[in-house]
Order: sequence, then C-alpha cells, then structure tokens
Amino acid sequence: MLNLVSLLFLCGSAHLAAGACATGWVQFETSCYKIEARAIKQWTDAKKACEAEKAQLTIIMTKEENDFVQRELRKLQIADMGMQFWMDGTDITTEGQWIWESTGEYFEIYDWSPGEPNQSGGEEDCMSFFRLYDYHWNDEHCNRPEGYVCEKEMASGPAVG
Repeated sequence: MLNLVSLLFLCGSAHLAAGACATGWVQFETSCYKIEARAIKQWTDAKKACEAEKAQLTIIMTKEENDFVQRELRKLQIADMGMQFWMDGTDITTEGQWIWESTGEYFEIYDWSPGEPNQSGGEEDCMSFFRLYDYHWNDEHCNRPEGYVCEKEMASGPAVG
C-alpha cells in the first residue's frame, strides 16, 4: 500500500495534505484567503463570486487577521491609489450599524481609516480595504466595481491543489 501512495505522489496525482489551502489561496491560522485584483466586481457580485468558491467575502475577527490581509494586499504593489478590495462588512440594513453581512454579527475590532466611515456622496453602505489609506477600512458605494478578498475555512479533508 505504501508503494502505491508513493507512486501516486511521484506521479503528481496526490492531493495536498489535509488542512492546506488550494492553489491561488493563502493561509492564515485556520482560514484560506484569495485576493482578486483583476476581476473587479460590485459588492453583491463579489459576494456571489466568493460563494461560488464555497467562501465568503472576508470577515475580520482579530487585529492579527486584519494585519495579515493588509500585508497580503501590500504585496500586490498596486500603483492605482484608488483601488479598493471588498470585504463582508455593511450597514445597508441600518445606517451606521456595521455588521458582517454573512453572519449578522457586529464587529469585534475596527480599523477604519481616519474620518471613515463618512458616507461621502451618500449611500456608502459597503466596506473595503482602500489602497489610498494603506488598506485601512473605508465605506464605499456598493455598486462600484472593485477587487475583493474571499475567505473560507481550511478543508478538513484532502484539498485539491
């Protein structure tokens, strides 16, 4: 049996070890993250794109998680200072009461850019990491096409690379 497993691994047919993130995803603690900078979408479409990958727009639960995602965004070295990346936060139900849309939970931490959220131009009900603000949080119009960050729990079984 061991020889068969070794043969499968050598032939490149083996799956990644349990708990690993698939190709194109990066790991932090028990979650996998995918940053999409090219296929920009409105917030609801970004949410659907994440769901199609059995994920959600990222939900930030700790300062360490926030710092990790910001570091990953900085690695992209995006020149466009106006670029933003959607996350799961919204106050669309009740203005000024920000929640994680996928869970309905209120934020446990905050990393708003100075002066945010500000409702600039009205109806800024969706949350993003904003390049101009070194990827600190911003409220933005939900219909604006932007990049996005998906998050999902690591697979408990074998993951396909």
